[in-house]
Amino acid sequence: VLWQATLLLAATGRPNRAPRLDFFLMHVLTSALCIHSLLRILPDPVHKAQLLQGYARTSALFVLLRGRPRVNVPLFMSYTAFPRPPKHAAPGGRDALGDPLKEGETNAWLAMLQNALHHKDAHVLKVLRMLYHCAEWYGGTAPGGAIGARDGEGKETHVGTGEMDGTVFVRAAGVASDTLGWVAYGGTEGHWDQSALGWDAAWEGEEKANL
Repeated sequence: VLWQATLLLAATGRPNRAPRLDFFLMHVLTSALCIHSLLRILPDPVHKAQLLQGYARTSALFVLLRGRPRVNVPLFMSYTAFPRPPKHAAPGGRDALGDPLKEGETNAWLAMLQNALHHKDAHVLKVLRMLYHCAEWYGGTAPGGAIGARDGEGKETHVGTGEMDGTVFVRAAGVASDTLGWVAYGGTEGHWDQSALGWDAAWEGEEKANL
């Protein structure tokens, strides 16, 4: 559920176009936060199944309403796993442990969560909270290790899922921070997409981005 919701939000972009985040599909992700807690308190397996079925059907309805956007895992995995704000901290001194300007030597979540706290739109904070929660649970997943990434014969269930790993959550958080704005670091506020981005017409007239 959490992997699927993350991909529906951040992996439905188009090649050579700036990523977009659908406002309605975003709620598929944020609403998933309560599922685990509800499953723990529901004693009847039938009720657990009904909850999951209801969530899945509602998610499918949103996907249809948004034009059935296609998940592009290879494109999504090309986004950085080391997101940073546009204005970085000064390089560490000789006594510092590591260099904050080098990829992989700083915790990307620190800046992204700090940024989300200063957003006027509470949805940004809820999305970052959810993605951080997912990363705590599944951030160490090896390539192809996500539930549902491969079928019973070991084949990919979707193009690219065999290479997909636990970095999907920090990548998605980076896309969200870049798209919605690094407001705590001098950036301007971005916006959610409400064009029903699954339709080709929603992308017509947009200039190609230099990504």
